[in-house]
Amino acid sequence: MDLIVLDETDGSALGEVEEDLSRYGISVERRGLPRVGPEDPDREAWADWIAWHTAFARVRDVDAPPPEREPPVAAVATEREAVLAGESGPGLLYDGRRLLEAFHGPLPDELAVPGEDPVVVLTDRLVGTHEGDRYHVRFLVNGHPCIVSPPGFVDGPARDRSFYMAKQVLGSAHDADQVSDDDHLRRNDDRLPTCVASAFLQTLAYHDTGEPFCEDEGCRLFNPHWQEDLLSSMATTDLCEEHGVWLADVADVDRARQP
Repeated sequence: MDLIVLDETDGSALGEVEEDLSRYGISVERRGLPRVGPEDPDREAWADWIAWHTAFARVRDVDAPPPEREPPVAAVATEREAVLAGESGPGLLYDGRRLLEAFHGPLPDELAVPGEDPVVVLTDRLVGTHEGDRYHVRFLVNGHPCIVSPPGFVDGPARDRSFYMAKQVLGSAHDADQVSDDDHLRRNDDRLPTCVASAFLQTLAYHDTGEPFCEDEGCRLFNPHWQEDLLSSMATTDLCEEHGVWLADVADVDRARQP
């Protein structure tokens, strides 16, 4: 089975991700964002469209639901520059549901409707969803296409309580980090590609069964809310028995489809 990845990142982690997934018979077809490549005749118009929708997806207040007002002109201009440069945009928080709309709009006809192969956008944008009374950072937003955000592994699952206690006493996350010995993912962590591969498997499960996550804390399809749980599940190559059988079945079905 192919996993179609529309890549907004520099692609540096995808080699390890592809190698990881190949053990399950899953291949990764990497593409850039559609419609805005140097050779696309309508790239300027589509860049305008994507820029408006990504600016509209920017989170302005983490404690409030997303507003319906027009995005600022300056925000649209900044997003347009990033789109045409093939970059992920500024380091801000984006509403995941609105970002799905931004990425779905330019999909070519053959990808616009879910097919045999799932479509995933890999982005360096920080993505969140508004639930309860505030936004929560996510590493995965399911839909069509799905969104996988590597920064979400770092900033989404909570760290050990000792870190937050130290932060409260010392007044800054940087100072608390110096005294806390809890294990957690960092930027450019060697374990991030394994987490990305696990998230890709979750998108595959969502595409195939409608349920992306596993309840087994030792399975890489587990949905962790703490860094400790992330490191013991998605940062490993371990699968529960149920998902091991499921992936073997997926590979068998895919082989049967091949001419």
